[in-house]
Parts: sequence; C-alpha cells; structure tokens
Amino acid sequence: MESVNYVILGDFKPKITLIKLIHIGLFLLIAASAIGQSGAQKQFDINSQTVFKDKEGNLISFETFNEWTSGNGYDIEPIFNEDGSLKEIVINTISLNTAVRPNEFASTPELVEKTPPRFEAFDIQNRFVSLDNLKGKVVVIKFWFAACPPCIKEIPQLNKVFRQYEHNPDVVFLAPSLDDVATIAASNQRNPFLYNIIPRAQDFAHQYNVLGYPTHVVINKKGTVEAVYQGVNHRIDELLSGAIESGLRRTPNDRPQHLPTSAPTEEVVMINPQSVIVDAQGILVPFEKFVQLMNEGDYDLLNSEDLVGNKVIMMKEVIRN
Repeated sequence: MESVNYVILGDFKPKITLIKLIHIGLFLLIAASAIGQSGAQKQFDINSQTVFKDKEGNLISFETFNEWTSGNGYDIEPIFNEDGSLKEIVINTISLNTAVRPNEFASTPELVEKTPPRFEAFDIQNRFVSLDNLKGKVVVIKFWFAACPPCIKEIPQLNKVFRQYEHNPDVVFLAPSLDDVATIAASNQRNPFLYNIIPRAQDFAHQYNVLGYPTHVVINKKGTVEAVYQGVNHRIDELLSGAIESGLRRTPNDRPQHLPTSAPTEEVVMINPQSVIVDAQGILVPFEKFVQLMNEGDYDLLNSEDLVGNKVIMMKEVIRN
C-alpha cells in the first residue's frame, strides 16, 4: 500500500490545517502552529490503513476521511504513541462538509420526483444558463470531467441521444464539468461532446451533491427530477432516451412512473478525483497513471475493499482472445 510521508516541525501537540490536493485522496499536511522550542521533527505516513476518528472519538473510514476533506480546509490533530509513531488522526472540525452539501439530501438519487436545486452558470461560450430560464423543458444534465475515463467512454452514446433530440426545442442538454476552458477544449479535440458544456462547475456539482462521476440528472417538463443515473452504465443511451420521453409527457398532475435509476444487472462504479484506485494485486494506482492505463488498455472497474475494509475501486485488465 502506497503512503505519503509528512513532517511536523516542533515539539508540541500540533493542530494541523489540511489543504486539499486533488490526487486520489492523498493530502499535504502543513503545520499551522509556530515551530516549537526544541525544533524537533515528527514524521508520519497517512494511507488507507491509518486510524481516523471524528471529534467525538468515533472511527471513520478512509473513504469518509477523503469525502470530508474534499472541502477547503480542516483542523485535524495527529495523535502519537509513546514511541513517537502515529496512533490516529482526529478531525476536530467538519463543519466545512456542510458547505459542500447545502441541501437536505444526502446523495443525488434522493432528488428523484423532487424539485431540483436552482442553478445559475455561464457555458463555455460565456452564455448565461439558469434553471429558471428552462421552465417547461426537459433538462438533461451530465456531470463529468476530462480525466474521468468512464465519462469520456460514454460520450458517443450521449452524442447519439443529443442528435435524436437536437431539433426538439423542449429538450436541453447541459454538461457541467470540473475542468477549465482549455482542458475542455483539448478534450473536445480528441472526443467531441455535443452537449452545452459548462466549465468550472464545481459549485453546480456541489448543489446536486454529486459524489461520483459520471452522474446524469434528467429534469422533466413538470420541473421535478425524472431520473438520476450514476456511474458506469453500458445502457446509458437507452436509459436517457426513456427518461426524456417520460419527461416530455409530464403535466403538473402526473403521477411518477418510478423509472429505474440504473441498469438492474450492472454494478454502479463512480469515479471522482479523490477516488482510491488499486490494481488487481491491490497496489495503489495514482490517478494520472489510472487515466493513462484506461486510455491505453481495456479495463473493468469494480467496487472493492482494501485489507482493512475501506472502499476502493479496482482496475482489472480485460484479456481478449
């Protein structure tokens, strides 16, 4: 299991400010206190086998640690054994997590049949886009980023759906991306994406509590969420077309039709920039290497666990005869 080494300067009981580094859940810890009197150094590693606790002393998983620390900063406290080794990491402040999830729902699928959060943004051509201006239309939204191989792999299917409805004024396709304009432009040169793309859409994704990519949301003409599809799904074009057709038929008095939120026979695997990814031998795969391997070879992505029960995504190479 790969780990990262950290150094604390000073002989004191340190409080640490955690600054996010988007790199598969590995973080840079910087001492927030002044250097102590002795100037001694303490070194420690953090990996998926580190013991993490909240401020009440409850154990939290490495996945939860990654999720909580995806905000702008946290006060955490490393606790050491008498021999100087790291005993545990305590997160003293988790209030920033609520800023990432401003709405009263824990995950995007909980929005089905409810009124979605309002959004306002500018698309890649600097045109204003808002949910208020799209009332009475079916709005098809894909949350994505260019370094997400499953997001890119499904683009031909999404373009097929787009072409099916591109002349229908009642259907709008939006693609909020975590990337900046230059990254999107480079991605589109390799994999043209016909949706109306919204760059730097982190706030948009936070409003919808997007925890993994790709995530699709379909809003119907009634103004409620018709369906949510998360993760890798080989039938995404069929599912989106079905949700769009259902959404176009909506009237204020319609009863929900309970569309499936995913293909029933397929496992949902969602990727985000903090995902912990391992190979078939359980060895940690850095995110950049993961992207390279996915682009060069054929891999299945599977939900798995490491030796201590933390959730990881396993890459398994597909051998074809």
